[in-house]
Amino acid sequence: MSVFSAIKRKIDMKSIKALTISTLGTEFVIHVPEEYDYRYASTDKWDRIIMSLVKSYNMRVGSKMPCYFKVFKKLIAKSN
Repeated sequence: MSVFSAIKRKIDMKSIKALTISTLGTEFVIHVPEEYDYRYASTDKWDRIIMSLVKSYNMRVGSKMPCYFKVFKKLIAKSN
């Protein structure tokens, strides 16, 4: 049995606007203006996932990914 699961969602690196990372929890949000924000949480290898995202973005797009750090355990959407 494989430790990897099938890819559930593909996001073109060029369509990502920014990444928001919780400094107290294990959540992060990938902001994609043409679609919607993708909210993820990972207790396993959280830092490696984020570093891989940032590195892949930088290589594919040719500029640094905008990253925002929030001092919240959970990143929740604001209601208007």
